[in-house]
Amino acid sequence: MNKIGRYEICGRLGRGGMSTVYKARAPITERIVALKVLKPRDEIFEDLVGWQKLKELFIEEAKIMGAITHDHVAKVIDADLDEDTPFMVLEYFSHSIGDFIGEAYKVEQDTRVISIPRSYMYINQVLKGLERLHFAGVVHRDIKPYNMMITNDDRVKIIDFGLSRVRGEESLAIPGMQVGSTYYAAPEQMAAPEKADGRADLFSTAVLMYRMLTGKLVELTDRTIEPPSSFNQDLSDPWDQFLYKALAHTPDNRFVSAHQMRLVLDDVFNEWQADSA
Repeated sequence: MNKIGRYEICGRLGRGGMSTVYKARAPITERIVALKVLKPRDEIFEDLVGWQKLKELFIEEAKIMGAITHDHVAKVIDADLDEDTPFMVLEYFSHSIGDFIGEAYKVEQDTRVISIPRSYMYINQVLKGLERLHFAGVVHRDIKPYNMMITNDDRVKIIDFGLSRVRGEESLAIPGMQVGSTYYAAPEQMAAPEKADGRADLFSTAVLMYRMLTGKLVELTDRTIEPPSSFNQDLSDPWDQFLYKALAHTPDNRFVSAHQMRLVLDDVFNEWQADSA
């Protein structure tokens, strides 16, 4: 495959359940972009849903992303069809938080521990992006390291809205289908993805932060969590309490919104910074 639409393919960046992402070059300007192309990995999945329905969902994702402009949400530049196959053109980013922490194919393996200031900076930006998405009625449902891209000027951009639920509508409902990524998805999302709201995204964001600060995934044992400070001596009790609340098994016990979670995070970080001075 040398071209998709008018775009020259430079290489493959990744592949998911419903699509493949390529690094591509735009005509005339020669700008490097990311091309996300509808290409289901599993033919059975296509048989269950139908090609036309998958096309509709893919185009809907492009519309969702295209309608949102925010510093911490990836921008859709264009969308089109290559014969009967839809694709969208997005900003290209060469790095993600997943790359930065070194999360491997075997997700259970420990990752690089990130400093408190940088972890705070990235999670603060993720929460700002989620504030905008939730305001628009979009629940992302797949917050994880490799969906958090890092720009050249060190800003986080949320990508991949293929599993999102918009304004309470479930576009793709297949009994038994998992929505979200193991280890990052909230308990209620794994049990009933159609009922998950913005607080599920906050849970996933907290798993991401725990991972960055400790190098480990959250392990729920009888609904209890090992305090992050037991793995990182630079963390204090307020960090433990913040993450305990964000990672509560029951959504009602978590922060009520990304905005509230971000404000409390600011307080915890500012207190830690003052105590560390």
